[in-house]
Amino acid sequence: RLDDEILDSKVFTLNNNDLKLSKIVAVSGDVSSPGLGLSDGDRELLVREVSVVFHSAASVKFHGPLNDFIAQNVYGTQSVMQLCDKMTKLEALVYVSTAYANCSLLEIKEEVYKLQQNSAETIRLAQTTGADTDSQAMRELMEGRPNSYTFSKAIAENLVTEGYSHLPLVIVRPSIVTPAVKEPAPGWVDNVNGVAGALLLGALGIARTMEVNCDAKADLIPVDMIANSLVVIGWHTGAHANDRKKVIHLTSGVENPVTWGKFLDHSRVAAVKAPSIRMVRPLAKNPTSLKGPVGRVNHLVTKWVSHVLFAYFVDLILTLLGYKRLMVKVTRKMHRAFEVLEHFTSKEWVFHNRNYYDIHDRLSPEDQRLYFSDIRRLDWRIYAENLYLGTRRYLLKEDDSNIDKAQTRITYITLFYNLFLLVLSK
Repeated sequence: RLDDEILDSKVFTLNNNDLKLSKIVAVSGDVSSPGLGLSDGDRELLVREVSVVFHSAASVKFHGPLNDFIAQNVYGTQSVMQLCDKMTKLEALVYVSTAYANCSLLEIKEEVYKLQQNSAETIRLAQTTGADTDSQAMRELMEGRPNSYTFSKAIAENLVTEGYSHLPLVIVRPSIVTPAVKEPAPGWVDNVNGVAGALLLGALGIARTMEVNCDAKADLIPVDMIANSLVVIGWHTGAHANDRKKVIHLTSGVENPVTWGKFLDHSRVAAVKAPSIRMVRPLAKNPTSLKGPVGRVNHLVTKWVSHVLFAYFVDLILTLLGYKRLMVKVTRKMHRAFEVLEHFTSKEWVFHNRNYYDIHDRLSPEDQRLYFSDIRRLDWRIYAENLYLGTRRYLLKEDDSNIDKAQTRITYITLFYNLFLLVLSK
């Protein structure tokens, strides 16, 4: 798996600056298995040789059986802590959580927020209450958190601080992770999760509406800036034992805010300039906030008419032409994904984030360049355009050379689509 899925990734092939990949050694394991599923030999090797640990393995699906999240995100983290507790050379342990572990609060400081019960009791109550996260008892236990993922991360944070505060531990909380700003290439992305997937569906003309507060800050952080930040944090934790940070937010809303409306508008401009050759209908209009009953009704009508009915119509045409039906299935998956995102696109949080810049601003200019992670220097317009182009290049696998052809195609699609709407209106 190391060679086939990781080292062959474009992360390494797009920008290979003589990387010493031969130094990477893989060990077999499973974060949800007892003892991480490590063999005795691998465990002894790690205990004897490792000095810096980055723990980011987790289930990042937002919904699902709570017991699965506890097994992977809580017990898995506990197993990592137990392993690290035995390491003879350990200098830094970086645990990657999420800025939304305490999203029931609208202002979140760089500290661990204690649960009503300790972590062990919370786990016991969660497992005895049942798997239904919509039950009254479970909602009370989750203390306002919207899903199993954020709840499991809050439990894990409490677990590591309760039992392993003697370790050189720092908890890092990124906000919404988005495609790369620089490395391995501007806009690089390899999955359709989160913002990239939503923008992709919009750029294809499939998505026409989503619950978004266009006036709220979109707290986004590019994946390569997170990676660089983690390296810097790991170095600082090991090199400055007397100045260790307990919690560090990797967020953008305070230092370099951009609203959802502005970010989506920037992305739409890029999609107009370089449309996808696979676009099925024209882009939706500029996004507007769904404020009040009128906005809500407009959203629901658009969702059912322009998403659901359109999907059935397209599948009917595909069937008549002898092709496999797919649009209804895509639309259902899109709605499920949007339901997950909408809690985070319709609200706004304030994440205090001075701890990282206390570290970053003491780096040399050369290290700041090599480990680019200063969100204050990000131009959101340029980034949004590159993000869209990244989804076009790396998710849709479309070369920039077909942009002119795509623009011609969308001209005809727009003409026929508008004629179709005109006929329906009659």
